[in-house]
Amino acid sequence: MTCGNITVRPLHRLAFPSLAERACRSLTRGVGFILRPVNSRSRYGRGNPSEPRAKAIHCHELGVSTMKVLLSLCLSIMILTAILVVWVQHVRNRRDLVTQPADVLVNHEMSLHTTGAAHGKGVSSAASNGDIESIRLYLARGGSINHRKPYGATLLYCAVGASDVELVKWLLAQRANPYAGREGIKTDYSEMTPRELAEQKKSEPGISMPVMDEIIEVLTLAEKEFEGREFRVRNCIAEGDESGVLTVLSEGGMRPEVYAEVFNYSLSATWKDVLMKLLSCEDYSPSLDLECIKKSRFSTGDKRKILEMVYRQFNRQTYAVFRDMLEDGTFCVGKGSANTPGTDDVPPGGGTLLMWAASIGNLDLVEYLLSIGADPKVVDEKGRTALQYVCTQPAAPNKEQIEVALRTAVGR
Repeated sequence: MTCGNITVRPLHRLAFPSLAERACRSLTRGVGFILRPVNSRSRYGRGNPSEPRAKAIHCHELGVSTMKVLLSLCLSIMILTAILVVWVQHVRNRRDLVTQPADVLVNHEMSLHTTGAAHGKGVSSAASNGDIESIRLYLARGGSINHRKPYGATLLYCAVGASDVELVKWLLAQRANPYAGREGIKTDYSEMTPRELAEQKKSEPGISMPVMDEIIEVLTLAEKEFEGREFRVRNCIAEGDESGVLTVLSEGGMRPEVYAEVFNYSLSATWKDVLMKLLSCEDYSPSLDLECIKKSRFSTGDKRKILEMVYRQFNRQTYAVFRDMLEDGTFCVGKGSANTPGTDDVPPGGGTLLMWAASIGNLDLVEYLLSIGADPKVVDEKGRTALQYVCTQPAAPNKEQIEVALRTAVGR
């Protein structure tokens, strides 16, 4: 309180000045001396008792004000920095799935059409033997009806090779592509469609002509139906008819290049319903080239839904394919050999199959690989384990579950 010209302070504040108060006094003296006019300093000198009391009070108040401004400024900077950090993390999480590192998705030479030697088991052999139940199991795991055998033959091609007309009809009813045959190696039957294979087999001894004629007739009709749907869907795209495209997609399958046209145009035209319908078609195999989705005009929420659908479809199909190849003997568990790649092999510039599965959030494939003995402690060329791959993917699907599975496996 103030009594005349004398300021009376509480006794406890005089006796026990706080640390902040002592710091404020020191700063006040320093700031007051610096701000004091030069001629005043030279006239009175530091600590001169003849210096006017008003000047000292003014410097004291100026120093306190400066201290308050500096403290307020520091506090504001800290608050703004915290808000910026939270916002950046939020933006990264909202982007999810788009920011996958290139060294995982590009340099790792794994795909739905991985090459290798088949060993007489798996879904392709089931198609050659007319085993519909094994094919049903493969499709239930998420496999594509247009899955290719490791050396390039589709299920429909295998069924035609086995002269199984009932299986051919059943596969076509499941939207199998009648144009997708066998590619990848040079044999007498290389790069043939199923219908061309059937016509070739007619001249072989021991083949039932009526059966092959029926297969040829069924496949010819399927090709015409595919051509009709593809013609109609292209017309709908040219006319901007979104409902027409939805109708055609509901009727049956199309070739991959036509699916790609539908996908690309739907992104540019922001046809969300068409994209959702396309990504729900089990015969459609999406690509993980996600830059086009990132650059589309969809809202952030719609992009997230589309990306989730792409990853779910891709992960279901890759899980089914690689599990089939591991059961088939195309892949082996552990280190591979010259003819058979292994789950723990590290290709140049890439990682193991477990690292690849972890990087794209394929929980089913990660759990399956761990269950059959894939080693989670293997490191790539940069010294990273599978756990470090998934930990660098803040937006990958199933991140937490994959981390738990890998940590548990490492701790065994």
